[in-house]
Amino acid sequence: MKVSRRKYKDGDGKLCTSRFYSVRFVDHRGAKRSLKLFEAKGASEQFAARLRRLVDAQTGGEPLDRDMMAWLSRMRRDQLERLIEIGLVEQRRISSTLPIEDHLEAWQRSVAAKGRTRRHIDGAFKRASAVLAAVGARRWADIDSHEIETWLAEQTGAEGWSISTHNRYAQSVKQFCRWMVDHEHAIVDPLRSLKLRSAGTGTARRKRRALTLDECRALIQAAESSTVAIHGVLPATRGLLYRTALRTGLRFGELTGLRVGWIDFGRVVVDPRTGVEAYEGKPTTITPPAEATKAGRKTGRVDTIVIPVKLHHRLAAAARGRHPNALLFDRDRLQKRSSARIPEGTGSRLIKLDLAAAGIPYVDPAGRYADFHALRHTALTLFGSAGASMDEMLSLARHSDPNVTRGYLHSELASRAAVVERLPDLDSDDDSAAQRSAVGAEFCASENAHPVPESAGAVRARFGSADAQMGGKCGPPYDFESAASTNSATPARGRRV
Repeated sequence: MKVSRRKYKDGDGKLCTSRFYSVRFVDHRGAKRSLKLFEAKGASEQFAARLRRLVDAQTGGEPLDRDMMAWLSRMRRDQLERLIEIGLVEQRRISSTLPIEDHLEAWQRSVAAKGRTRRHIDGAFKRASAVLAAVGARRWADIDSHEIETWLAEQTGAEGWSISTHNRYAQSVKQFCRWMVDHEHAIVDPLRSLKLRSAGTGTARRKRRALTLDECRALIQAAESSTVAIHGVLPATRGLLYRTALRTGLRFGELTGLRVGWIDFGRVVVDPRTGVEAYEGKPTTITPPAEATKAGRKTGRVDTIVIPVKLHHRLAAAARGRHPNALLFDRDRLQKRSSARIPEGTGSRLIKLDLAAAGIPYVDPAGRYADFHALRHTALTLFGSAGASMDEMLSLARHSDPNVTRGYLHSELASRAAVVERLPDLDSDDDSAAQRSAVGAEFCASENAHPVPESAGAVRARFGSADAQMGGKCGPPYDFESAASTNSATPARGRRV
């Protein structure tokens, strides 16, 4: 290959020398070619050396390595088009010179064509775009696995992302790179070595706690006695929202998407012997479609949620006279709003204001949060206190992994003390069960104590099969009615904020 400045004659016939260097070479087919390069001789000679490697690779049928692919991606468009014209570079390689935004948009259209939901498409596009923008990747060749791995690690930790959020961002950008290779826009996947983190590594972003029964009652009373509509959500709606979360363990997004027609109401009768209300036959249930729950979107599974009797009456009042397709929990329908559905991400804002009104700290001294998802922690903790087995807990939580469920169970000092006080006496033959039960009851009666677990059989015997999961040594753990307001579930007019 020869690098030189081309000689030419101007209009007057005068011999001139070009400002730009050119390279003359023989391509992989044996044809003589020339290519305009740069004004600087050093840069032109470096280009010529790489061009020789490209010709040798094409002649020998060898694949291009990462260094050569990066060189092609940074090449001037006119030079690349010339190499494509003479056959040294395949036409599809020109895509590597396009801005990364063009590739992301093409990927988004491709995913949409496969029938994925708009929520999935927009979420994946947003996450992949955020990662690539953060590391300054403007073109395909700028994508570096080490830089992305380092940036993701910096976002994850005690004050940052959770492990699941880290994995969602990593998976989205990996899917984009895999798509580039599968659709022959690139040869090598630069993120093939980027690994997702396991759930056991790193630190969760936010530690949550389970609320005590007194705190649950105070929260509900504060919400239902309020005169303020927060984000358009009326006081009675918020109270019913908290009650349903605590009795079912449903997540905020699952609750706000519930439709009236998904509820199958059972028949409640009063036992003439005990005067206690119970279901006659099947209980009231909620059966959301698979796409309306987190587990359903992952596995396609449809879960049925059983509603206890005390919640049955409130849901029946809230659903009475409404269209089956209406949202069970919605914003004030008399205010002009673009959507009746409570926006995603407002759950913690709602409960934070109601907790403040009830005098309950949003973050305790141990740094544990009482956000809306903490109500799910509370519900599962109370299920466990009611004597539910692990199989029952998995079903109630709609989990497939027991380790995930265990992360939702919280044991306070008072409840642990009550358990150890019921151990047999090692110093005496007099096994005073009555004395130990009295000690346990004393701890249960303390202000912040959780219910002490009781066997499922004993719970069923005392509370009936319909409310078996609601019992405990200190009474039904979901008995919020004794201390909370019993306002009607029908939304009342409130002042907006």
